[in-house]
Amino acid sequence: MSILTEKMFIFLISANGGKIGFARSQENFCNDMKYLKPTVLIGVPRLLEFLHNKIKKEIDNLSGLSKTMYLKGLSVKLQNYKSTGKLRHKVWDSLVFKKSRKLLGGKVKFLIVGSTICNKEIINSLRIHLGCYITEGYGLVESTGCTLCAYPNDINCGYIGGPLMNIDIRLHATGFIIDDYDYYYGELFIKGDPVSGKYYGISGTSLDNKGWLRTGDLVALLPENGALKFIDRIDYIIKSKSGKCVCVQKLELLYRQSDIVAQILCVGSNRIEGTVAIVVPNKDYVMEKWKGEDFVNICRTSEFMSEIIKHFLIIEKTYELKEHEKILKVHIETEPWVSEEYITPTLKTKRNRLLDKYSNEILSLILEIA
Repeated sequence: MSILTEKMFIFLISANGGKIGFARSQENFCNDMKYLKPTVLIGVPRLLEFLHNKIKKEIDNLSGLSKTMYLKGLSVKLQNYKSTGKLRHKVWDSLVFKKSRKLLGGKVKFLIVGSTICNKEIINSLRIHLGCYITEGYGLVESTGCTLCAYPNDINCGYIGGPLMNIDIRLHATGFIIDDYDYYYGELFIKGDPVSGKYYGISGTSLDNKGWLRTGDLVALLPENGALKFIDRIDYIIKSKSGKCVCVQKLELLYRQSDIVAQILCVGSNRIEGTVAIVVPNKDYVMEKWKGEDFVNICRTSEFMSEIIKHFLIIEKTYELKEHEKILKVHIETEPWVSEEYITPTLKTKRNRLLDKYSNEILSLILEIA
């Protein structure tokens, strides 16, 4: 987690007599969870994706009676959750989902996730498989951690909830027209006792003359429940050749669901009607499909590029992406982005650093289309 959010939860748990454990790395995460057996877990969207992919891999290996029982258990638990809000089922948890729950030690009741946009399909899937509440939140360093949060027992998801009781919010129109939203959206401004406009050792303030902090985030106000939904960073939104707005974080979230993608950077331009992407392939998937081959050599072949395109077409069809959102050209990067130069502590990509790193490749892809 980010430094401030981590500190706030350490204070909260310590003040209530709880014990705190830390996973050593993503590779050791599940082993550490089996040892720690946490009841509350604080994580980021990439953690949810990691757990989802691990469970999905186990499911793909099922067959015969095991597969039939899994599908039946999934159907019953989903129906039960939608009708009663209960995540546990005595029979099916014991027969089918016991192994999934043990991924986190078997005792997790509550998982809090934040720092960037989440995939609601993954959240709903993990709620059923892990049998725990998963809720999204939003916060900034300037707002002392959590600023907005969804209700833990809300059976819906995909939004960051409403403001905490000591926070005021307002939305400012930006001039962007986002096709996906026919209700009110704008840049989020926040105000309240936890909001600070100064950084230690730096003069000046980031608050306006009425005490409002400009977050730089575009959010939508959902009419059905009054919750806020995160759309994208305003700086990341690009207008296509036809003037359509491209929300790149949404696209990266969707395309990253493909088994062949480990990391992805989507880029839009006013020169083209669509996007281009830098893709880091999922090495495990590639080596499983092309057994005995050299990873780098495979990624340079036209056969591999065709496989990438096939996967992307499935994503585009599944989520009904519009023309200005679809990936038209791809550059393959075989070295994953793991250093602090390109990845934040919350496992988000440092977008501007990557744009600088691949500026020539991105320009070349755009010029091939324009």
